[in-house]
Amino acid sequence: MSTSSGSSDDVLNAPNAPEPTLAYAQGPEHAAVLVIRPFALLLPNLLALAVLFLPISGEDPPIGPIIEYVRLHVFKENVHSSIWEAFITGPFLLAIPLAAWTIRLCIRPAARRREVIAAWAINLTALAMTLFAATYAAHLIPTFHGFLAAVSAAAVILIVGAVALWFLRSMRFTYPAALLAMTMVYCANVTLTILVVLAHSSWQTGSVLGVIVVAAQLAAMIFLFMRWREEL
Repeated sequence: MSTSSGSSDDVLNAPNAPEPTLAYAQGPEHAAVLVIRPFALLLPNLLALAVLFLPISGEDPPIGPIIEYVRLHVFKENVHSSIWEAFITGPFLLAIPLAAWTIRLCIRPAARRREVIAAWAINLTALAMTLFAATYAAHLIPTFHGFLAAVSAAAVILIVGAVALWFLRSMRFTYPAALLAMTMVYCANVTLTILVVLAHSSWQTGSVLGVIVVAAQLAAMIFLFMRWREEL
C-alpha cells in the first residue's frame, strides 16, 4: 500500500506532469479554444460604439429613436416615437455589451456559464427585434422595392451565422458560440437598417462607418471561426 501511494505522489509531483485544466465550468475539452483571445474583433467592436451615435438618416443617429421610445413609454413625455424605428435601431445597443465583452475576453479568454447564458439572453432579445423589423420590412417590399435587398442581405447573414453555430454546437456554453451569435445578430441588424435607410436616403457618416464595421466584423469572425474549429 505504501509503495503504491508513494508512486502516485511521485507522478503528481513530477516536474513534467500535466497540470489540471480548469475551463471555468465549461469542460476541459474546450480548454485549447478558450485560450484564443478575440483580438481580431476588438477594433471593429469598439468602432461599433461610434456607429450608435453617428447619423445614418439625415441628422438622426440610431440612438435617437431608442431615446424617444423610452421618453414616451417610460417617462411618459409627449414626444413623437415610432415603434418601427425603435425596433430596427434597438439592436444597435448590442454594440455596448459586444464591445465590453470583447475587451474582457481579450484580457481573460474564458467565461463562466452564467456569463455565457446572459450573453445568449441578450442575443435572443436582439434577434427577436431584428426579425420583427425584417418581417415588417418584407411586408413593405411591394411598396418600397428597395427593401428587398435589405431583407435579403440580413437573412443571408443570419443564415450564415446559424450554419456557423451548428458547427460550434458542442461549444454552446462557451464564449466562442455566444460571441459569434452576438456579432452576427449585430451585423444582420446594421445591414438591414442601413439598406432600409438607403432605399430612400443618402449615405451618412454613420452608414459609411456601419458598413466598414460590419465588413470588419465578418472578416474577423471568419478568422476566429477557423481558429476555433482547428482547436475542436
